[in-house]
Amino acid sequence: MNTLPNKIKNLNKSKKSFLVPKFLVFDVEMFEKNSDLVFKKVRKSFKKNKVAIRSSSSNEDNICSNAGKYHSELNVNVKKKSIISATRKVINSYEPRNRIKEKFIIQRMITDSKMNGVIFTREQNNGFPFTTVNFTLGNKTNLITSGEQNGFVFKYINSYEPKTKKFGIDKIHCFVKKLKKCIKFKNLDIEFSISASGKINLLQVRELNVKKNNKDSKVLLSYKLLEKKLNKILNDNSFLKGNLTVYSTMTDWNPAEIIGIKPNNLSYSLYSELITDYVWSKSRAYFNYCDLGETPLMYNFLGTPFIDLRADFNSFLPSNLNENLKNKLVNFYLNKYKKKPDFYFDKVESELIIANVDFSTHKKIKNFENNFNQNEIKNFIKELEKITNNSFEILKKSIEKYKKIEVLLKRIKCSKGNPINKIYNYINICKNYGTFPFANIARCAFISMNFLNSMVEDNILTKNEKKLYLNSLRTTTSRMLNELNKKSKKIFLQKFGHLRPSTYDINSLSYNENYNAYFNKTNTNNLVKNKKFKFSSVQKEKIQKRLKSLNLFITTDSFIKFLEQSIIHRENSKFYFTKSIELIFCEIKKIGKKFNIPKNDLCYIDIKVIKNLYNNFTVSEVKKTLKENIKENKLNFNFNKNLSLPNNIINKEDIYSIFETDQKPSFIGDKSIRGDVFPLYKKNFSKKMNNKIVCIKSADPGYDFIFTKNIKGLITEYGGPNSHMCIRCSELGIPAVIGVGSNTYEKVINSKQITLDCYNKKITQ
Repeated sequence: MNTLPNKIKNLNKSKKSFLVPKFLVFDVEMFEKNSDLVFKKVRKSFKKNKVAIRSSSSNEDNICSNAGKYHSELNVNVKKKSIISATRKVINSYEPRNRIKEKFIIQRMITDSKMNGVIFTREQNNGFPFTTVNFTLGNKTNLITSGEQNGFVFKYINSYEPKTKKFGIDKIHCFVKKLKKCIKFKNLDIEFSISASGKINLLQVRELNVKKNNKDSKVLLSYKLLEKKLNKILNDNSFLKGNLTVYSTMTDWNPAEIIGIKPNNLSYSLYSELITDYVWSKSRAYFNYCDLGETPLMYNFLGTPFIDLRADFNSFLPSNLNENLKNKLVNFYLNKYKKKPDFYFDKVESELIIANVDFSTHKKIKNFENNFNQNEIKNFIKELEKITNNSFEILKKSIEKYKKIEVLLKRIKCSKGNPINKIYNYINICKNYGTFPFANIARCAFISMNFLNSMVEDNILTKNEKKLYLNSLRTTTSRMLNELNKKSKKIFLQKFGHLRPSTYDINSLSYNENYNAYFNKTNTNNLVKNKKFKFSSVQKEKIQKRLKSLNLFITTDSFIKFLEQSIIHRENSKFYFTKSIELIFCEIKKIGKKFNIPKNDLCYIDIKVIKNLYNNFTVSEVKKTLKENIKENKLNFNFNKNLSLPNNIINKEDIYSIFETDQKPSFIGDKSIRGDVFPLYKKNFSKKMNNKIVCIKSADPGYDFIFTKNIKGLITEYGGPNSHMCIRCSELGIPAVIGVGSNTYEKVINSKQITLDCYNKKITQ
């Protein structure tokens, strides 16, 4: 073959201006005829230095991405047997048809590298203008290209000039700009290595063939408009306390976990309507935290849901604190968050703020002592004591309230109203008798978990006793598993048929719609037995003393009942209010059928548009409005789904780049297990997952069907220490890691097997 592959051409072109490790190019045909000659040339050129033998197939010039497709051999000793054997492996990875006409490269090995990786200067699958630097630390140069590790990822829009010096990103960017000019291609696939001295070595480079698009200007405009918006709202001097705000995808009500990082329009609008527009703040005010009225908690930035942390932190301020102290507290929280955003990302309530008193409050408050005087701390704790006392009575009222929802929903279901009227009424019932009492009970459950954790810290309970206590609680999941064992499909579906994985996604099939896929060949042969746990008289005596010291006016027995009921009814109330979501979806499907709207398009409807049609009785206008709404939202969704944003937005410039680091996850239990990895997607629900470690991006009660499959362990990308799956896995004794973050999650799902060591808090391949 006379024509050189682009990889070789580009290395020849680059070596004048860049550090390209010395390399030789050989024909496969030459090697087959005279491998001794090849070895002699290698020995003469590289002497005793180790070499890398790399593929250079002509096919690599014709596909979008070829990382790892053909074999490379690294750290090869310059010995005849080693060179010939390694070369043979590389050649054998080529397609047999034209193998004899191909070429390969032998290159001096970089042995002192501290960082290695690949760079794509454009998105491969959609052609969007983003550069992705994917790298690992250490001296192994093929961990990324071989797929052995996912490594770290730094991604930025191509018009942006990254300034961060972390891992030498600023230097890598300058290197890429210079290389583009040299090669005279904008879309490049680059393999690089950085030596211990900080010098960047160019190992391979070729043109990246990507899907063509004409959306570069639209992408840039979208980010510029978002930057303009953030410029106004990040430092907005509203009635909220605090000098600035931060936005996060998980910090309160966890949208990334519940509706996903790129939810469809119906999921997002329904979640905001039922919870984050107003119900969330109404619930906080009910406890006597600050009343934020109709301040929204969640914002939509380029299709990604973000939580306003300033609103969040304001909502946890006791309403009776003086204004200066409120302002001081919010700024204290925001400044601490800004210093460790990846740590606090999904742990604000467990690690940062104090929203109630418990038996370790005196220890937690020490973190405040350098920033607040003793009088301020005293007033703060006094108001938190009042709120904690309020929670005991609020729990009773909220339990009574949510239990009314089923009768009210049934009344609407049996009525003769049209679908739009029914949806309007279902929404109102859900907010008043579903999500509002659920939010209250969930707040009480947070308080209870704080108390339980503080009991361990205060030596009232051991870690094992806390685990036994949680396992003793009979939750919705244990009731569901027990009902499934009774083998009556009809009765099971009457009770649990409304549940679905991804509660707010109309395209996710409910248990009613997809029973056989979720539950065929289930392995729940035994009833879930919740063993009783009793606090000892000594423990009760200690609890009573602690309650008295905190000015909490509740008996020990009532307090223990509060712990139990809040945790149990948090799950039960969620179970009941999701019935209204199923009923809303049923009516939306009726509308779709009436107006010939494809089922898969219903997810692009904004629920607020349906609400606004409540008083509109012109059928033609309804049809037109819905179809226009779907058309616009579908276009925006398909565009926005390709736009990336970081988990935290602290400054307006943050939107232009993402550095993916690992969050600190929650390990459940103390077992160490090893098993096959089973990434769970909608299309493989029916496949065998028993005795495997199941991986889910995010999870809600609709995913509880996985506990009928005798899974070995569970890993989720999103989720905090008090999330649904944390409680479920703790209850059922299943080893789990909740909220590992995107970087670790990608590594895990690309592994065949892993060891999940909950005791030492490690995941290894």
